[in-house]
This record gives sequence, structure tokens and C-alpha cells, in this order.
Amino acid sequence: SAILLLLAAVAAGQPELGVLLVVAFGVGMAGVLGGIGLLLVGARGALERLPGVARDGRLGVATSFVAATMVLGLGLILTTQSLVAFAP
Repeated sequence: SAILLLLAAVAAGQPELGVLLVVAFGVGMAGVLGGIGLLLVGARGALERLPGVARDGRLGVATSFVAATMVLGLGLILTTQSLVAFAP
């Protein structure tokens, strides 16, 4: 998305605007990812305070494994789709 903004701005003859948009895009993405990280840390603390939640860390390990597996699976799906789309 950022490269499209930059290329569109250069094509429109306003490369300065393109750089400004790319910087704003990066700052916005960093803010969103940072906010999500803080929310997850807060949610972890709240979850640990609930009664009946295992304190041995199994939930955290299982959650990490499931999240990593989902990211890997999505990456493989997207890579496969890209390779099929660009196959001669």
C-alpha cells in the first residue's frame, strides 16, 4: 500500500506528498500495532486474575502455538495463491 501511495504521488508530479503519505502510513501502522500489543498485554493480566485459570502457563503456550500456526498457514496460502497467479 505504501509503495502505491508513493508511485501515485510521483505519477501526479508530487513526490513530496508521496513521501509524506508514506511516513504517515508508517507512523499510523506503528501506532496501531503498538496499541494492539498493549491491549494484548492488558488482556493477559486480566485473564490471569480470573478464578479457575491455570497458572502453569499452558494457556499461553497453547495460544502462542495456535497463533503461530494460523500465521504460518495464512502465509502459505497467500504464497501459493501468488505463485499460481504469476505462473506462466
